[in-house]
Amino acid sequence: MDFSSIWNMGTLVVSGGSAFVGGALGMFVKGIDARLKLAKLNRELAKLSRELQEAKDEAQARRAAAVRVAREAAGGLEAYAYACDALLTENARADRAGDAISFRLPKLAPGGQAGDSPDALELESAYRDLEQQVRAANDHIAETSRDTYHAGPEEALVVLDARAYETAASALKLAGRYRERFDVPRMPLGRREQRIEDAILSRAAEEDAASTTDH
Repeated sequence: MDFSSIWNMGTLVVSGGSAFVGGALGMFVKGIDARLKLAKLNRELAKLSRELQEAKDEAQARRAAAVRVAREAAGGLEAYAYACDALLTENARADRAGDAISFRLPKLAPGGQAGDSPDALELESAYRDLEQQVRAANDHIAETSRDTYHAGPEEALVVLDARAYETAASALKLAGRYRERFDVPRMPLGRREQRIEDAILSRAAEEDAASTTDH
């Protein structure tokens, strides 16, 4: 019996078996590594998905808050315009009845901040300008009323009338800009409300035309 041949054959079998086991073990390790990498990738994708959803939810929440502020601002501006019309109506009644007359425009509600977008910042600035316009109008009316030598209460009523229409028209126009920029719908106006707004805008346009002609 050739023991060397048997030994060589045994060595080949053992070597082949070791190679097979080593290859299988390597494939097993690679399989585990691939599964670990896949699990890690799935976790990262899930995290990214959560972050994207959170960002989307935050953006929607900011948009909803901005729309809510815009709706409140537009409603407040429109209410101010109606208050100006009511003031003039009440002053006319009080003048006929000999009652006390108000020489001050209605109070304009503070405007909120509808986010930090360019549109929101532009509208916020316009709202501050309107607040300043109302303050300046009230100062003008008060000064005219106190000036009993050159003007007085009767002239102050004329100034009040003009400034009320002026600021009311500015308020309506700014309300329209809020509604347009933030896509805030408005309920259809009744006939009375439509007449009031038409009268305000028409009178303001007449005042602007007269002012342009004078200059």
